[in-house]
Amino acid sequence: MLHTKPGPLSKKNIHIYESNKMTIGLIDNFPIALRGMSVLLGVHFPGVRLTTAIRVSEFGQLSHTFHADLIILGVNDNRLFEYVSCIKECRKAFPFVPLIVCCEKYILGMSSTYFQEGVRGHLLKQCGEEEILECIRAVLQGKLFLSAALHQLSLQGHEGLKPLRLEVFANSGLNRREQEVASYLIQGEKTSTIAILLHKSRRTVTAIKRDILRKLNIVNVVELLRIFNNPSQIR
Repeated sequence: MLHTKPGPLSKKNIHIYESNKMTIGLIDNFPIALRGMSVLLGVHFPGVRLTTAIRVSEFGQLSHTFHADLIILGVNDNRLFEYVSCIKECRKAFPFVPLIVCCEKYILGMSSTYFQEGVRGHLLKQCGEEEILECIRAVLQGKLFLSAALHQLSLQGHEGLKPLRLEVFANSGLNRREQEVASYLIQGEKTSTIAILLHKSRRTVTAIKRDILRKLNIVNVVELLRIFNNPSQIR
């Protein structure tokens, strides 16, 4: 369990979690996301010392007195310019601290831009706990890390992933969102990738997939593809 203990570095909107081992800085203007990451790290890295802030500017005030092994920056804007501005500000304040960026949304070309700016790890907030932990361990070992979903999206160029002929499902009883998810499933996309494309959680997409199969009275994506190729099979 994490305990907040005010110290000499404490400032408004900044919290320092005491321990005697590794130190990680967390920055995210979504308090829930900040708390969630704090709990995750506290569970999997016993004794970790966490310093958290909701703005890069506030965190930068500690640059002369704060020494971290790693910084994880959560960015939530949907413009690449704003993402890069936050990264540059963080890198300027802590040039020698490895930086992991965890983004809310995918923007084409973002990963290569981030690595050029000195980012060591790039994740999306839809990534699972295991991948987040894998990224942290890799970066602490001096390696670069790009999440599997981001790697796939980078290779595909994102713009190549378009909803297919949604009219095929027009009389299927599926709503618009379910039709979109169905079209991506037919393209062979995983739920994690669909979650990124539609800016939804993986859990939400999994639930939508389950509803699609139930409404169409089928059990898997293979049958869904068969329906796409022959709409008359819709029951």
